[in-house]
Amino acid sequence: QTLRYELVEVSPEAWEVRASMRKYLFQQFVAVEEVGLDEPGKVQVIECSMDSQIFRSCALRFELHRQPLDSSGRRSDLGEPLSVDVQSLVDRVELLDVSGRPVRLADDSRGSTTEGTAWKDVLSRRI
Repeated sequence: QTLRYELVEVSPEAWEVRASMRKYLFQQFVAVEEVGLDEPGKVQVIECSMDSQIFRSCALRFELHRQPLDSSGRRSDLGEPLSVDVQSLVDRVELLDVSGRPVRLADDSRGSTTEGTAWKDVLSRRI
């Protein structure tokens, strides 16, 4: 498994936080059915090829928007507004059975490889 975190200055007022996780060289995958917050889901252990892998990453940009000076030369009392935007989001699961064929999970209507996540599921919010 590899984990990577980066903090990158994009400009004097903007920073990106980048995180990634990759799991590989595993022979079993534990799938838990999502039922509800307070209900345990069905657990299934799947035998898989060591060529299987899971990769997830995201990049968030934090940007400070300085308030303009008023006529007296002071900044507004509102503070320094901050915006946070999602720059990228990846959720890729590649499960292969012991013969090397793709494994389809019971609740995965898209198949064994999932690229990205619907943008409607990602929040961009101004603080």
